[in-house]
Amino acid sequence: MSFLDERDKQELGNAYMSMDLTPQSLKELNSLAFDLVHQRQVQAKQRNGTIYAVYDPIKAQQNEASEAGAVT
Repeated sequence: MSFLDERDKQELGNAYMSMDLTPQSLKELNSLAFDLVHQRQVQAKQRNGTIYAVYDPIKAQQNEASEAGAVT
């Protein structure tokens, strides 16, 4: 199942065709393509009612610190 629509596929194809072929640029473009597919997958699941929560370690530390300060 592809989560990319035709426009996404066309834009990625254009990006691959127009890039300078270096190992680093190819790695970066592959990473961006993966991120786009993941984003589209999450959006599709959210439209179907799936709720996503993302763990943020910095926010968790801030919450723990504020809760510890409130307890004392």
